[in-house]
Amino acid sequence: MLSLILNGFVVAVIAMLTAGTLMKFREVREVARWPKTSGLIVKSGSESRSIVTHIEPGGHSDSSQRRSRATTEVRNFAAVAFDYSVGGSHYTGTRISIRADPGNVGVAETQARYPVGKKIDVYYDPENPRRSVLERDFPDGAFQFMVLPIVFLVAADIFVNLNVGPVAGFLTGLVPAKRFAGAAVSLGFMGVFFLLFAAVLWRKVAEGNSWLVVEAEIIDPSSNPELLLGIDRSDSWTVYRYKVDGVVYISDSSSFADAVKGYFGSTPPRRTDPRAGQKIAVYVDPMNPARSVRNRGYGGVVFLVFVAAGLLGAAVHLGGFA
Repeated sequence: MLSLILNGFVVAVIAMLTAGTLMKFREVREVARWPKTSGLIVKSGSESRSIVTHIEPGGHSDSSQRRSRATTEVRNFAAVAFDYSVGGSHYTGTRISIRADPGNVGVAETQARYPVGKKIDVYYDPENPRRSVLERDFPDGAFQFMVLPIVFLVAADIFVNLNVGPVAGFLTGLVPAKRFAGAAVSLGFMGVFFLLFAAVLWRKVAEGNSWLVVEAEIIDPSSNPELLLGIDRSDSWTVYRYKVDGVVYISDSSSFADAVKGYFGSTPPRRTDPRAGQKIAVYVDPMNPARSVRNRGYGGVVFLVFVAAGLLGAAVHLGGFA
């Protein structure tokens, strides 16, 4: 039964990845046939929006309750607008590329590439000229990168189906307490997973020790509706603004462990930090100033190691190794 559930999950993931890749390939081919016209950059700056990064599973049918159980993260985006004309009609576009923008990527570089007043080529949909884009080329190797996970998952699923019996039998055979052998092996794998997770987080924190220290100001997010998403907030929510090389960024990232919190469950509803206007020090990635944290501590690493130790200890106990 477990094997069927796992296989069904893997097949569903493969199907979703394949569908997404085919849809993006179709879009790239469509845009490649769009004609171009001349345009002018009329706005070039940055904007901040809250992005839902995790939704806690639950049985709520009401949309407002589902939103309140979501984990959000403030991310920065390049905000570029351009004017162009097609057939005597004037339009304004805002889409830069056919690539999806996850936020916190290339904000300053995009602003520098498209300053206000620059003349540019605009590619537009002849069937609907309101649809337009400035960059229609997909990055070299992008489709290969999208296809590789699909190939890996297919190969892994085939390998597991062919070998799960012998491998499981070998591992459980190493456990002295045969009655709890399956549970001991499962807990052991979970413990190793958390140790690997801790190693990844430790590396991120170590890299953060070389980040720049920049002065930031705590702001009231209610002045920027894009940050709120209609989510009810009841505990302290610190949003801060800082500037690097003339570009203004907004973030609510507290530490590198924020990703860990989002993985284990959504943060509770939040309210504005009463310290709005106060100056604080934040740490900024010099290679990508849109990324920042307020705390570079190892608390998240310690938590993951503690969880891993508990799981491995339980595996040892159940397996009769001690």
